Amino acid sequence: EIAYPVDAGAVAGRPVYFRLHGPWSDNHRTVTARPAARGADVFILLLVFAIISTGVALAVRHHRRGRTDMRGAGRIAIALLIMPIIGWLFGRHHAPLPDALLDRFFVSVSQGALYAVLCLLLYLALEPYVRRIWPEVMIGWTRLLSGGWRDPMVGRSVLIGGAMCGMSSNFSVVQIQLIRALGYPPPMLQGLDYYALATPRVMIGTMANQMPNALFNILFFLMMLVVLRLLTRRLWLTYLAFFNVTASVIMVQAGDLAIGAIAGSLLAALWLVTLVRGGMLAFAVGFFLWQVVQTAPLTLDFSQMHAAPSLMLLAAIFGLLGVAFSVALAGRSLLQDMPGK
Repeated sequence: EIAYPVDAGAVAGRPVYFRLHGPWSDNHRTVTARPAARGADVFILLLVFAIISTGVALAVRHHRRGRTDMRGAGRIAIALLIMPIIGWLFGRHHAPLPDALLDRFFVSVSQGALYAVLCLLLYLALEPYVRRIWPEVMIGWTRLLSGGWRDPMVGRSVLIGGAMCGMSSNFSVVQIQLIRALGYPPPMLQGLDYYALATPRVMIGTMANQMPNALFNILFFLMMLVVLRLLTRRLWLTYLAFFNVTASVIMVQAGDLAIGAIAGSLLAALWLVTLVRGGMLAFAVGFFLWQVVQTAPLTLDFSQMHAAPSLMLLAAIFGLLGVAFSVALAGRSLLQDMPGK
């Protein structure tokens, strides 16, 4: 663990405000020039723009030819519209001020609508290609969207996603240990939801708020795999290019290039194997759980203020994996196939 100083404010004994300090913190009493955009930021921006633009063009083309899965895309869009509203209900303290309540509500709805449109277009663009090139990747995902959540393939995919989440979290620990061993200052915690420290109710809102962003990233990486497949025409070149691009994106965001290269290579290899061998559903579950774990502050120290939200999140994750394990067994006993049974 790395200790970070946190300022907290409370009203009537309940925490309502948090502020994190670190080596990256600016002195608010001094005026500094606005930093220029880094080359890494420009690279990521151009990559996102290129993938989304390609996705829009392919989605329009597939829709005109009648190749799109509108039923599955519609269910994804509805879920993305609902999740930010759940996050708004549970994720923040609601003061009795109608203007403030409406402002935050419409911000949540607008964010959900943006993610719904982007994910709808990406799904319509990639689904016909993935179904034709990698049909096994879509099996678990298609069965879940069709309502077959008790299908053994769905349970297997969720378990693989849980394993991906655990390994990704361990890679993050390795990155932190490398930073400490080399004597570097602790990294800036990007995306951490400090309000999740407050109550289990807020933790529910944190989980709901992470789903649209996680699903967009999932479809983005899969769309990038499809685009690389169309460009390279060879499967091994597709996998190699996907590994290099994904590792580069993670590396430039890490701050230190050496540590970023190690973390990026490990995560890129894990994500590629999970996506190709485990399927889209396994990658989706793994990425979502990993993002939630990275966003929500967790602890096993019961004396900490955020112990209750941490225990609730861990119970939800292990409960999901337990149900998936039961579904994957398909009614069979765990000892059924053992010799002598």
